[in-house]
Amino acid sequence: MAKTRKWHVLLCALLIIVAVITLMFVATSCKKKPGTTTDDSTQAVPGGSYDRTDTSGTKVDALVSGGVVGDMSEYTSVNGVVVLGNSIYVSDETGKSIYKLSMSGSVEKTYTSENTVNKVATDGENIYSLEGGLAGTVVKLSPELEKLGSAQAQHTPNDMAVYNGVGYVPNRFSGTVSVIKLSDMSVVKTISVDGREPAAVVTVGNNIYVACHLPDEASTEDVMSANVCIISAQTNEITRTLELVNGSSGVKDICVAPDGKTVYVAHVIGRYAFPTTQLDRAWINSNGFSIIDTETQSVKCALLLDEVDYGAANPWGITVTSDGKYLCTAISGLNQVMVVNISRMNTLISNVEKGRGLVDSLDQIVDYLPFLNGARERIEVGVGVREIFESDGKLYCGLYFDGAIDVIDLGSNDVTRLSFTEQPEASDVRLGQIYWSDANNCYQKWQSCNSCHPDAIVDGFNWDNLNDGLGNSKSAKSMLYAHRTPPVMVTGIRANAEIAVAAGMKFIQFNTLSSEDLAYIDEYLKTLYPIESPALNRDGTLSAEAADGEALFEANCASCHPAPFYTDMKMHDVGSAKLDREDGKYDTPTLLEVWRTGPYMHDGSLYTIEEVVRFFTDDKLTDAQVTALSEYVKSICGKDELYGVEQVRASLNDEESYNIYVDGASVSTITVRNQSEKSPASVVVAFNVYDSNGKQVYYCDAVVSSVAFNSTAVITLKPADGKEVVLPEGGSYAVTIYDSTGKPISSTLTIN
Repeated sequence: MAKTRKWHVLLCALLIIVAVITLMFVATSCKKKPGTTTDDSTQAVPGGSYDRTDTSGTKVDALVSGGVVGDMSEYTSVNGVVVLGNSIYVSDETGKSIYKLSMSGSVEKTYTSENTVNKVATDGENIYSLEGGLAGTVVKLSPELEKLGSAQAQHTPNDMAVYNGVGYVPNRFSGTVSVIKLSDMSVVKTISVDGREPAAVVTVGNNIYVACHLPDEASTEDVMSANVCIISAQTNEITRTLELVNGSSGVKDICVAPDGKTVYVAHVIGRYAFPTTQLDRAWINSNGFSIIDTETQSVKCALLLDEVDYGAANPWGITVTSDGKYLCTAISGLNQVMVVNISRMNTLISNVEKGRGLVDSLDQIVDYLPFLNGARERIEVGVGVREIFESDGKLYCGLYFDGAIDVIDLGSNDVTRLSFTEQPEASDVRLGQIYWSDANNCYQKWQSCNSCHPDAIVDGFNWDNLNDGLGNSKSAKSMLYAHRTPPVMVTGIRANAEIAVAAGMKFIQFNTLSSEDLAYIDEYLKTLYPIESPALNRDGTLSAEAADGEALFEANCASCHPAPFYTDMKMHDVGSAKLDREDGKYDTPTLLEVWRTGPYMHDGSLYTIEEVVRFFTDDKLTDAQVTALSEYVKSICGKDELYGVEQVRASLNDEESYNIYVDGASVSTITVRNQSEKSPASVVVAFNVYDSNGKQVYYCDAVVSSVAFNSTAVITLKPADGKEVVLPEGGSYAVTIYDSTGKPISSTLTIN
């Protein structure tokens, strides 16, 4: 018994020692800072400018705890699938890999890249990995996934079609197509497309059809649609540009019938001209495909995959079976595949052409929901079906979120699952991404959040939402940093993004989710970070013109668009008001990733950054200065912000706010995020509060260590005197993040 007590005493002592060491590691007492000595004298900081804290301020202790993990690399996220011979090749976006599978689903070979793998393609002999962002690359692999060569593409190569040994690769964010001679992987030519974000490509005879993801006009145009560009493979020149049906957006894939006479393009059809008062009968978004006649090179008509009271949200991959009998489309928002009988569909279309159809003309088909009744069938598959590939009567369906392949036998409609990796349990962030893409949460399944905000960015349309009355359409906004830059919506009608997400679910999808499920979506959106701009050089540096524009930005724009968020988060009347608003003020948008969030202004009336620059500078700049400033603005992507302040939370009278200054509010926590794989292992977060005269009244700094990429640390303020950190009237606060030498690794966030 005595020995047992002694053992317990020793164990308790050991636990106490471990606890003390742990607290010493995660908590700082603000007694010593990088660049200061214990006697408060000033000491120079090598490579940095961390200011010694004014000791007249109240010292605040800070406790650091881990936050939500947003790194997706542990998951398998299938974003491409092809069949070559007796093998299945699968690309994994988050795992940065390509797998060679047997027909039974066992992994035979694996290719892993240092870059994100955007898709897998084949020329019938070899395999190609389309990978990378700004410095995009096409990697040639043998059937055994041995590297045979590579070619420099441009920003985000994401598909490939082959003609006579030449690969045509659309670079999504560069707006170009790379023409690559596959024998030696040399780039023959780079073609600028007439469209926005070329997303998919197919070979039709001696022509190349390139489908663009988003509309390519200002939101105030009478017709807004995504484009399909036709490139002659003989001249490598664009010969024609086709506009899809009005409202077409979110184009994900394109395919051609075996006889080469018909091309099909899958897309969402936004009914943006209507106020968002209901969902019934495809009032807000419908889902379908366009048919292109390749002989006349014209859009014949568009059809809906939706039924009268049952939507088909977010069509993605599309293909025609090798026997020409069926058109198959992945309905990604509902985890289904839609199979359309082409013969029956063509009979229905022919009847319209002959004047005895279900509608009077071909252009009316897109508005008639029952048109394909009796010619279509839904097949349930796994979560996140996106890319599909048909071979020998079987449809191979890539499941982005399940990280697997579902194989549909099109003769029996039986589904077989090929699980080739172990998928971890979904984190809060992963669940949020799933819910963002899931139309099962929507009344009658018409749309998901991804319908109006593809990839959580924009669809290019104006929408007349009901949050601030009818008759005032406004441009859709990106969700990037929405949780960092309140208020939300163009008119600032929502105090913060959490409120906006809940309201969007209720008033746009006409459904409610639990607070827990809504929090998952919030966590996913918080993990979004800007990707590098195509305006940058391939190595990520500013172009010469953009470098010339930096000083012009500081002189003309930075007061309302300060780093690190490039918005002052305030409402301004900039003279563009057309809505019925008494003060004419609109929320200042962030300029981060602005190159991909057009059209611009609250009503989307300006399509280019150059137009915006001219609007705000009122012809005070020369043409050369407008170009330089525009190039700099298009380059803004926060790539040098290794860490970022996500939210500084404060409360007053039980009302919580973040990243805004509220007189008398008590600051409770500061959340920071590691937003670069290049971040140092340990950083210092400094928080300072000033009164209306600029005198420091509170200060603290906290050491944050071992935070994984795209994960957060939460700093809880613990005042030494037991009093709360109260924001003085008319004051301000600032947060700066430093490395261990005192060098800033983020721009100072100042809120006043």
